[in-house]
Amino acid sequence: MKKIITGLLLTTCLLSSCGKDQKTEIVGGLGSGNNQGQDVNNQNVQLEDSFQIGDNWGRKFGNKRVLRYETNQIIKDFAPSVGRAVTFQNKGTAFYIGKHNGEYLVATNAHVLTNVPFCQMGPMLSPRFYFEDFADGLYCRQIIGSWKEIDLAIISLRVSRDQEYFFDRKEEFKFQKSASVDKFTELVTFGHGEVNNPSYKLTYDDSSDCKVLSQTNRFRSVLKEDDPLKHKIPSFATGCDISRGDSGSPVIDKSNGTLLGIIWGTRNKKPLKIKSSAYIHLLSEQNHEDIWKYMSFAIPTKEIFDRVEKSVRNDRMRYKNRLTLQLLFDIRN
Repeated sequence: MKKIITGLLLTTCLLSSCGKDQKTEIVGGLGSGNNQGQDVNNQNVQLEDSFQIGDNWGRKFGNKRVLRYETNQIIKDFAPSVGRAVTFQNKGTAFYIGKHNGEYLVATNAHVLTNVPFCQMGPMLSPRFYFEDFADGLYCRQIIGSWKEIDLAIISLRVSRDQEYFFDRKEEFKFQKSASVDKFTELVTFGHGEVNNPSYKLTYDDSSDCKVLSQTNRFRSVLKEDDPLKHKIPSFATGCDISRGDSGSPVIDKSNGTLLGIIWGTRNKKPLKIKSSAYIHLLSEQNHEDIWKYMSFAIPTKEIFDRVEKSVRNDRMRYKNRLTLQLLFDIRN
């Protein structure tokens, strides 16, 4: 009760001095950090090194042994379909999106593949993807498409005939253009973030804070500070705990498994008040600007559909890749 009262008092003080609505907010990419210690009214606020949103760090380990005791069947079904993406420069998360046009496909953030122009870069430099069933990792076969303006990359994997059996049994995440991002929808996100996880094992967050905090189907262009090209990523805000290594994590509706978006960023410096769940909830109720400064951000599937469809219709690309994307996103001529 004391914690809730403290959160209410803090919220009353801050919400009374709300700033004007902005079309574009600026935020560092996932784990990049931002040392700018100012709130929406340019008043100094104390920031601390923390990825946590809400009362507690919400991540739980997602290996098979632990998942035996998980009661949500959706989490048990989808967790094995999430893997760790590793390049010579970055670590992130990738997730299985099905077999299309003979290609086993995964999705991740484009920034995870920074300085990776193609897959065949030699055994030491080529990206690898680690799923629980494949301890040695799978090599990238081909980059089907990469779109920095929505921070998305789609990759096909080298899968042997022996490995096909495991992938054919995996639950695939499906892109649905009609997926609605409703305020306060309870979420689950899976990833390989580093906080309390030095070995980058699979973890997931299905805590009460892990929900949509922005208005229903109201997306905002969020400017990536660490992006030299300053792309504005269309985003919705969530209260899910994420950290370095969670780039590319799928975000699903906890109740039905619908893929709603892909995690791309947060700030690793947040005000202490962000560690109050009551405060976070009231920020969302009031549509406060801090939602767009200190929460975690995901690219909505609708924006992904629109951009990929435009690319398929207008951009130059290999015929096979175009066909693969048409089948994946059900794009008709």
